[in-house]
Amino acid sequence: MAPPPKYFESAELLKQFALPTEQDQILAGFEYPESGALVCTDQEMLNKQKGVLAHVVKQLAVNMLKGLSISHISMPIKIFEAKSSIQRMCDLWTHAPNYLRRAADTTDPLERFKLVITFAMSSIYLCCGQNKPFNPLLGETLQGEFHDGSKYYCEHTSHHPPITNFLLEDV
Repeated sequence: MAPPPKYFESAELLKQFALPTEQDQILAGFEYPESGALVCTDQEMLNKQKGVLAHVVKQLAVNMLKGLSISHISMPIKIFEAKSSIQRMCDLWTHAPNYLRRAADTTDPLERFKLVITFAMSSIYLCCGQNKPFNPLLGETLQGEFHDGSKYYCEHTSHHPPITNFLLEDV
């Protein structure tokens, strides 16, 4: 018998992954000039990205000689973040307990629609970043529980194309 999974409190997850909550934290390493563009000023991040284009072009040339497609190109490890795309996808659900519960409890269809759209848009900023998440292994799973007791389950079921199935379950 395998022991049941350990569920983490939302505060523990936020502390562990250090998810930003304030605008200055979210835009750390970026400048937002009056022109409206977002400019990366994080020198460490810029240094990590140096040479990536040359690496990709070299791999593309080798693959063309071998008769392989562009899908066989691997990216250099230095541009990856320390989480997989499954974890990044679950970051999108951070505000699910705040908005989906309220949407389920309301009887007004327009208000329900507004709350669902608010949920869908509320965590996008947590999934945007300069670093690429790792591709999960085939069969990789992730499960957890939010502070309100709702649970999520994910499994990576296809590598090419990448497909992850998930279930977000209310209590």
